[in-house]
Amino acid sequence: MPSRPDPKEATADGRIADNIVYFARALRKAGMRVGPASVKDAIEAVLAAGIGSRDDFYWTLHAVLVSRHEDHPVFDEAFRLFWKSRELIEKLLAMLSPVAP
Repeated sequence: MPSRPDPKEATADGRIADNIVYFARALRKAGMRVGPASVKDAIEAVLAAGIGSRDDFYWTLHAVLVSRHEDHPVFDEAFRLFWKSRELIEKLLAMLSPVAP
């Protein structure tokens, strides 16, 4: 089984998608029902939303991945633990921000 990629090596070539896939696996292991279609939707939502902050990133993933009320605390704790590196979030958000010409 491959290990989770080093989040400090996030790049625009798909590392954000890889990390969302690994996050979804963590949610599944924690008992949430997260299928492949939801993971694909989460990646597309994050890329389309133009995420500007950690809160935006949280709520975008939450909107797509949490379908049952009882999953909210599980998602909240998993998000806090998985994305605990503020540096990682900022790096991922920077990759999604438009670059001035």
